[in-house]
Amino acid sequence: MIVRVIQNFELPGTSMRFLLSVVLGSVLSLSATYVRADQSLFSDPYFKAEFGQSLSHDTGNMEFLVQSPNLVILDDNDIGNAFTGGLGIGAKISDSFRGELLINHRRGYRLQKDPPSLPNTLFDASISSSSLMVGGFYDITTIKLAGVGITPNLSGAIGVALNRISETEFYLNSVREEISGNRNYDLAWSLGSGVGINLSDLIDLDVTYRYVNLGSFKSGSLYNVASSSSDLIKRFEADIIAHEFLVGVRYKF
Repeated sequence: MIVRVIQNFELPGTSMRFLLSVVLGSVLSLSATYVRADQSLFSDPYFKAEFGQSLSHDTGNMEFLVQSPNLVILDDNDIGNAFTGGLGIGAKISDSFRGELLINHRRGYRLQKDPPSLPNTLFDASISSSSLMVGGFYDITTIKLAGVGITPNLSGAIGVALNRISETEFYLNSVREEISGNRNYDLAWSLGSGVGINLSDLIDLDVTYRYVNLGSFKSGSLYNVASSSSDLIKRFEADIIAHEFLVGVRYKF
């Protein structure tokens, strides 16, 4: 799954490449302020794998318009939960700070809604998101419990997300209709906290909570019914915001 995400991940243009360059440059510049002259920039490098649940926040109202003035409103939408998994690489910047580059994929969000203006018409679409973020961790202090080191931490990250929505299907008067699918890039960021549990000299177990904003997903612009198609006057969109609970392993090399 993660390999496919990496293969499909491409920056959409100059603006997004510039954004990612700024992010990486800022993190490296900030990191350098914590490094003594006799040290290399990074130490104790590690690989990371994590998985967990992404619990989406209510997207609020979504609107689309096929033909004026018939505005269709999908209100108080809940796109449900998704499985999330990620791979990353990181290293210590100082005794208390770590830097990390992490790619995650979230799959399983689903839009299922009956709009008030069209009762008994279930709109159905699947939604997924892939993100590439660079972040920092502040390891607060290490507490020894029964000889095991436990380190609480705070984290933040910023990067880019690739958000996808499938065709949105629905039936109107027993006729199958659909709005085309789409994928789009957007700014992504997260804030989190957690604990690291030292299992051995090489392995740490992470338990993490993360608040993540993945930007918006947007429907396609084509409205298909029977054998004909037309352009939507207004397509629907909404933000993907989620509370994530994850378990991960860091392996030092």
